[in-house]
Amino acid sequence: MPFDSYLSRAPSFAALREPLPVVVAEKPSLFSRLFAKPAPLAPTGPITLEEFHALLATAPASKQSDRLYWVRHPEGDPWFAAEWKDEGLILLSTSYTHHRFLRNLGDLFDQGLRMAEQLKARLFEEASGAEVTAANVDGLLSIDGEYLRRHVDVWRKAIEALDTRVNAALEYPLGSVDSVSEFFIFHVAPAREASVESMRAVLDAHLSAAKAEVINTVAMHVVGAEDEKGLAKVIVRPDGDWQIWPSHGQAPFARIATAVVEAAERVHGEVGGELLFRGRPYDDAMKREVRSRLDGLSVEVYAWAKELPEEVGEAEASKALNAAN
Repeated sequence: MPFDSYLSRAPSFAALREPLPVVVAEKPSLFSRLFAKPAPLAPTGPITLEEFHALLATAPASKQSDRLYWVRHPEGDPWFAAEWKDEGLILLSTSYTHHRFLRNLGDLFDQGLRMAEQLKARLFEEASGAEVTAANVDGLLSIDGEYLRRHVDVWRKAIEALDTRVNAALEYPLGSVDSVSEFFIFHVAPAREASVESMRAVLDAHLSAAKAEVINTVAMHVVGAEDEKGLAKVIVRPDGDWQIWPSHGQAPFARIATAVVEAAERVHGEVGGELLFRGRPYDDAMKREVRSRLDGLSVEVYAWAKELPEEVGEAEASKALNAAN
């Protein structure tokens, strides 16, 4: 479940879903236009779809639909989803499962306040129903504060659940979902036996910017060569098949996916037999499809993978993944 905040002209969080009157300003007279002191702008009703598009027009964002944008952080990676709602409010949503959630949260509040000022609106956060203002934002994000500690705990639990539930992280939420069942999984039914230790040496010699660490006689962890961030998991299942899948939560999906594919292809090259992706043959056509997406986002690759036609063995592969974990 992602972290949500709202841009709205409602007077309070409790009133977010209540209809706001649409105020039509009277046309000022010539005398008032010439001599009257300009009145400060005030909220005049629900945020319109036109205002929403104008707000996002110059942002580093990709338009996903007429009501949804994915916004990138100034550092270039995924940040938050902005969605216009019928109630005349804008939902700003960022994934707890993003490996840089804490940065995204703090910067989202700063950006949300700037957007609220542009819209003459208010910024509310859903966790406690509080309005976020220039006066209280530093207190909310204080390292020693209860508010930030609470969200650090939620973030840590979300990352841990990726492993215990065998889920994949999504950089941008899909509605109320920021993780899904693992979809980027390979299996090798080997023609030759090999030990985990011997496979570690093979992977170390062929992985780019990654290395393998032996956990026990049937399991390895692939990590970054320089930063040791988790990238992939490799195990030998009880039936003798090798299984390779992502280690989410510490690195961008492009790094993770590259490590998974390199490890799967290398294991297959060493032991022969059959290589499967999501329970279907990893033939030349599938290899091209998968490798063409290695620079993409998890949320994008997931959308592609779930549209693949069902194949006998995919459900069994999913069960095996959960059992192995």
